[in-house]
Amino acid sequence: MNMETPMETPVEGFKQRLREVMSELGKRNSELAQICGVSDATFSNYKTGKKLPRVETLAKLVITCRLNANWLLMGEGSMFLDKKSGAELVPPLAAEGLVQSDAVSQRLQTAVHLLKEAGASGESIEKAIFAIIENKP
Repeated sequence: MNMETPMETPVEGFKQRLREVMSELGKRNSELAQICGVSDATFSNYKTGKKLPRVETLAKLVITCRLNANWLLMGEGSMFLDKKSGAELVPPLAAEGLVQSDAVSQRLQTAVHLLKEAGASGESIEKAIFAIIENKP
């Protein structure tokens, strides 16, 4: 009898990898919430999959913690961009101008830029971002 395992949804994968980041960095909800610029309750909603973070929030987390956006969003590649762990975090204010160079980050940045230029709402941009992650047209 061949029983296939169900595919992991993008939300399930994201929340699991977010927990892995917390464990690897030894950070509490409140610490990562502060990095992301959101409340503890909002960050808890990300961790449980009740809510998905905005692109700007993801960018702060990825840049500050030196995370690989491909890994965080899609489970591809390694957790961190370099061989060092994210233990030495980039100061959030210094990270604001940094640009990620991995493929998913580039796609996300391009999509956000084009959608903002077209006057899309924040909600529309979020839907488009998760469509990119799920590889939907």
